[in-house]
Amino acid sequence: STEDRAGGWIRLTREILKLPEAPSVASKGLLSKASEKSSKARRPQPLIKLVMRRLESSFRSFSRPVLHAAARVVQEMGKSRAAAYSLGAYDEGANLQAYSDNVESLDSDENSQPEATRKAKPLSNGHGGMDTVAGLLASLMEVVRTTVACECVYVRAMVIKALIWMQNPHESLDELKSIIACELSDPAWPSSLLNDVLLTLHARFKATPDMAVTLLEIARIFATKVPGKIDADVLQLLWK
Repeated sequence: STEDRAGGWIRLTREILKLPEAPSVASKGLLSKASEKSSKARRPQPLIKLVMRRLESSFRSFSRPVLHAAARVVQEMGKSRAAAYSLGAYDEGANLQAYSDNVESLDSDENSQPEATRKAKPLSNGHGGMDTVAGLLASLMEVVRTTVACECVYVRAMVIKALIWMQNPHESLDELKSIIACELSDPAWPSSLLNDVLLTLHARFKATPDMAVTLLEIARIFATKVPGKIDADVLQLLWK
């Protein structure tokens, strides 16, 4: 359901992993720069940050199945993110530290002071100091867009579907339209895949009706560039 997806996305973006404390090596006189780095790495981390790093790593793979699977994950994330937006109770610009502080206070209420103490440590800013969900997503989507250069049309189709779902209603559509227009110039696209992408547009419309005009603009690219490969019933479904 929309509520379950929205709740799942909000949970993913706010969950702070409580990692076990590293064994103390100071008493052995072995505390060094290396151990300091490892100690920093074990500090509480926002779950979304770890997920994004893993996904970015997957999109740098040369394996087509890995690329396809990673794009599928991003598409599912996009569905849940769209659900969160549709309910109107979601802020991607909030600092992840605020969520950590909130979890800390909850832990204190549950008399788990040692865990709360660990969570009070500053969060690692990771790459470039990006400490908001919006920043992490921007970094991920840069990597996702480069995957349209993959030779496999099935990987590219999944990437485009992921981009459609991850499109923010408040962001410019120009880049997405440019990517799709370029892709449709490739005769390698089978009709079934093109229609599958159009059905993705329809699903996104149902999830976020306020994007109707935007999504129909994308559908128009399909109708004008590859009219012979588009199922009339799919276009009619969109227009209805």
